[in-house]
Amino acid sequence: MLQLSYLLITLCLITIIYIILKGIAYSKLEKNIIDIVGGINEKYEKRILELNENSYFKRGKKSKLDYFDNLIRRSKIRESIPVFTSELLILSTIASAIVFFIVANYITKNPFLKIESGILGALLPIMVLEQIAANEFNKIDDNIIFFINTAINFSSTKNELSYILENTAEYLDGPLKKIVMELFNKLERGISTKVAFDAVGKSIENIRLKELLGNLYNASIGDADYRRVLEKARGLHEKYYDIKSDRKTKIKTSKKSMIILGIVTVVILNALTGISPNVIETLEITLPGQVLMAYFGMIFVLVVYKFFSLSKFNY
Repeated sequence: MLQLSYLLITLCLITIIYIILKGIAYSKLEKNIIDIVGGINEKYEKRILELNENSYFKRGKKSKLDYFDNLIRRSKIRESIPVFTSELLILSTIASAIVFFIVANYITKNPFLKIESGILGALLPIMVLEQIAANEFNKIDDNIIFFINTAINFSSTKNELSYILENTAEYLDGPLKKIVMELFNKLERGISTKVAFDAVGKSIENIRLKELLGNLYNASIGDADYRRVLEKARGLHEKYYDIKSDRKTKIKTSKKSMIILGIVTVVILNALTGISPNVIETLEITLPGQVLMAYFGMIFVLVVYKFFSLSKFNY
């Protein structure tokens, strides 16, 4: 009985020690993960700061991660996922490529199609972010003319920059409201006009909005004729929206053509199957067949990529 008690006490002690050691190991692991994520996040924020400055001051300095950093910045994905960085995006593309390749490996024997599936998988996270970035861009771009018209109305009441910005912002929403309020708050806190406009301008991707704010700044250190600046901007933006509307029509036509091309490709494959039930198997095991299938696969990848990339518009 005494031996059983010693055994139970020993087991309890071992269990307690195991739990403590496991807790320490988990804490160290958790701390290491936090340190790694924190370090990557800090490097990303430093790169974004440099990217904003290089873009705003039109410097030619480039980083290998510039495209990914800029894509994340434009998509505003970090507002939903604060730890999302270029490193995580690259890992996502690699993971997606591997998954698509493995799935294709079970579906087809064609090595070319497997590779193309991997490429499509790698492009998928980038295409999704590009689409999100295009949506974010349009939230600002489609409301600039409303911002200008509202600002013109308030400039008629009082030709004072802070007054125009504050009152105009009340009628705006989304990211454009946030930008205008940020500029107003900086000016109200007594930050110099140049510093305030520079700080806000660095974070703006939209060329038209950046140009408009630049002209308002020039007016603030010149004749302060904000109404004239805004009316001129309205004329330019009306022409710009005509161009953009025309491009949207062309994009819709292009996307329809891509969809038709995809349908035609499927119809051709079905027609070949109808001619010979074993045609798909033949295409998979012979080199000419594999090359033909790879050609259709390449067209599909390009169609999907172009379908998303056509939405990008900023001039």
